[in-house]
Amino acid sequence: MPGFSTAQKLDKLGMRGSDTCELVFENCFVPQENVLGEEGKGVYVMMSGLDLERLVLAGGPIGLMQACLDVVLPYVRQREQFGRPIGEFQFLQGKMADMYTSLQSSR
Repeated sequence: MPGFSTAQKLDKLGMRGSDTCELVFENCFVPQENVLGEEGKGVYVMMSGLDLERLVLAGGPIGLMQACLDVVLPYVRQREQFGRPIGEFQFLQGKMADMYTSLQSSR
């Protein structure tokens, strides 16, 4: 599209598979049917999608939390220390309860 280009690619900490860069529009003609929202109000259109984006992106970390819990629970039942499973120790029970509570409240 004439007048459209990309500038500096941003180096992000997460989501490295999804490139992000600056979009540059210089004397770029956009057909009326491609305009989202009112002219000069593009930031409002962009911001309106952030809540949904944040909700969708939260699925990955919640899945990782569930995977951690799925690994930890069998391990604490199987691993023994001082002649009994480590899952019977109050300290670890508290840690597992915190993990479970964090996971459920995140959902």
